Amino acid sequence: MGDKISMKKIAFCTLICSISLSAVELPDMSEYDNKFSNLQKTRVGLSDRDILSLTNPFIPKVSENNQTTQDSDLIGKNLEAIILNSAKINGVWYKLGDSIGSYELVNIKNKSVIIKNKEKELELKLNQGNKNVVITYK
Repeated sequence: MGDKISMKKIAFCTLICSISLSAVELPDMSEYDNKFSNLQKTRVGLSDRDILSLTNPFIPKVSENNQTTQDSDLIGKNLEAIILNSAKINGVWYKLGDSIGSYELVNIKNKSVIIKNKEKELELKLNQGNKNVVITYK
């Protein structure tokens, strides 16, 4: 009688396992097969002519009169001091009319300077803080 109960348990467990396995759907492998077959195809990149025609975005474009048309010549420009009609920008003293890259120093104010080229007009301001000293004459 003990053999019948254990045989019934084994049959029942087998039945439950087979039902649960039949309920589980296997993933569709055709999608993965397509992805792997696409990897094996020969890929075509840019031609040598296309690569040579690309321009470097980090090199400023030069206009007809050999002046840069981008602001790359102003990157890091820092107005350090102003005395009378001279301005110190990145350690170099400039006066009205001097060229700074493609820009020209057109106006010197109390706390800023105006530089201008054909395309833009920019204002460089003195950094306010304990490093700048303002000297006034009476």
